[in-house]
Amino acid sequence: MKVSSKTQYAILAMIHLAMKYDAGRPVTAGEIARVQEVPLKFLTQIMLVLQKGGLVNALRGKEGGYKLARIPSKITLGDIVRAVEGPVMRFAPASPGLTARLLAGVWADIGEHLEKRLDSIDLYTITEKAQGLNAPMFYI
Repeated sequence: MKVSSKTQYAILAMIHLAMKYDAGRPVTAGEIARVQEVPLKFLTQIMLVLQKGGLVNALRGKEGGYKLARIPSKITLGDIVRAVEGPVMRFAPASPGLTARLLAGVWADIGEHLEKRLDSIDLYTITEKAQGLNAPMFYI
């Protein structure tokens, strides 16, 4: 399975917003693009998709930007992937034969497991791990 650049950038943007969540202020697309090294034009399109998916709120004006629509612990990777890509895994049998139908069942099971795993990882958990990576190192 390949994860598209669009989905990867959406996840990076959402992680950035989660890390800024406690500050209580909106984050501009320009800041997200600069820090996460995402092309601004592409990010702007992605933010519209995330907004339509109910994951971010856009605030206009001088102090405008984006904020998460829910607390980070209530937004999962599965939410983000579905907002950007639609269903996590789609499989249509290439033929109506028995083997194709059996294989469709296998793919459906894999898709269900993948979706459950993506839904078990929330933005809060990811940001906690990311902040741990930035913790200062002490040497003796």
